[in-house]
Amino acid sequence: MIMLVPIELNPLGTKVLIISFTECLIIFDVESILLNSRFLIYIGDISYALYLVHWPIYAYVKLTYYKNSYILTATLLFSVLVAAILYETYKNWYLKQSNTLVGILVVALFISNLIVINKDEINEQMKTSQNITLLPNRTFPRLDGVEPNMSLDDAERLNTYWNFNDHTAPQLTEPGWVTVPKKSWCAFKENGTDSCEPLATPRKPIDNGGFTSWIKECAPELINFVDFIKETQPDYAFMLTRWFAVAEPYENGPDNLNNDTVYLEMKSQLKKILPYIKKKWFILDSFPRVNTIAIERIVKEMKIGITTMSEINQELYKPQRFELGRHRHAELIYSKTCDR
Repeated sequence: MIMLVPIELNPLGTKVLIISFTECLIIFDVESILLNSRFLIYIGDISYALYLVHWPIYAYVKLTYYKNSYILTATLLFSVLVAAILYETYKNWYLKQSNTLVGILVVALFISNLIVINKDEINEQMKTSQNITLLPNRTFPRLDGVEPNMSLDDAERLNTYWNFNDHTAPQLTEPGWVTVPKKSWCAFKENGTDSCEPLATPRKPIDNGGFTSWIKECAPELINFVDFIKETQPDYAFMLTRWFAVAEPYENGPDNLNNDTVYLEMKSQLKKILPYIKKKWFILDSFPRVNTIAIERIVKEMKIGITTMSEINQELYKPQRFELGRHRHAELIYSKTCDR
């Protein structure tokens, strides 16, 4: 069903359709010419092999050719072909073997699967750790996995690894580390929305894969953030801002921020928060959004020589909007200094 209709289907509707189709097959007379056709009988014979092979093939194609959804139909036909080959060769062969040989074969296949599934971890364990010198007469192991004379494929593999694991990678987990309690400064609130910004809430849809619920979710978080600062009264506070909310387009141009809704909200939030921070509040300025699509095609374009390093550097981030957030922050700090 997924391969024939390469679009997202409603789970409930799909279940009803499949159950209804199965019921119709049961209602049919067992002597039906359709159900007793040689073709359908053969499909039934290879169905178990098809069940085993179709998902790995589908998953590989889906991950490799994710931009070409219609290739999934060809994947279905290929899965049927592979299942038929396995049925005519491997299945018919092992059914004739002794129980001892089948047992040995099962164990061998099981071990092979474990090795294939964990091959990346096995390769990492077998590698010699690279060291770098940061202090005189003292070296430290590299944590990013970068090695001398790496190929483009190695770089692509590492990039995929770090995109998936990020800061949760085992290399970055210190032995005996202490987990951060749920109710702490780092966690903000146990049920809080950590993607919201503490100085302003977005008012326009966010280009984040169609995700727009931040507009409603972040408004009450501004109040929650102020309440949390009042409750904890930290010595120091550290704030990171992103590429939305404080970086939304100006309402009345860059020279008229005193009539800009976002800036006025930032100013109001700052006045509410600062009295409860005992020493200093550090603000990491708005930073641009990474262009993930450009990252994914770096190796491919470098292999065929159509991308230079200068072009890569320009495509790694989306330059839009984050300058607006930096401008608002600068004006906010300037106005606060002048107020004093």
